[in-house]
Amino acid sequence: MAIAPVPIAPPSGSSATDVDAIIASALLTYLTNSAKSLLLSAGNIGASTLSKIETALEVIDNLADLTVYQLDGTPLDNLANGSTSSSFVVSNVGTSTLVRIDVLLGEFQPSSGGKVIISNGTTAYELEVANTLSEKRVEFNNIPASFVSSFTVKNSTGVTFPSYGNSIVVVPL
Repeated sequence: MAIAPVPIAPPSGSSATDVDAIIASALLTYLTNSAKSLLLSAGNIGASTLSKIETALEVIDNLADLTVYQLDGTPLDNLANGSTSSSFVVSNVGTSTLVRIDVLLGEFQPSSGGKVIISNGTTAYELEVANTLSEKRVEFNNIPASFVSSFTVKNSTGVTFPSYGNSIVVVPL
């Protein structure tokens, strides 16, 4: 039978004290265990850095109850000018009667007057995009929730959509 080691005094400088967490424990739940450990073991993180971390975690906390649907954006990859994507479907947005549809496109440079169009076969909405070389966020607000039961995206930008970095997010309002 093995004998348990007899505890001895810890090395000089060791201590146990009561502390207040530098960030509220509810916010710490959004971090991985290793991230929590690293953050809490920092002796002097600085008020400015701490404030930025806390603000970021508060934003995550505020968005935690927001239901969003991120759809696979690959049907938009390399979508040629004048072409229409395959259908996107969100079958249930809960009790919301309106949604926001964000079409997020990787970096490209549309022609002047280029547009992105969403359509459910009955109704179409279009927005003009800037002709600058950048990523694009095309946001359609207050769209009837029934619209997202089946809709497409048409590229009328004058150039092919980027080959990657594209997605669609539907947010019930």
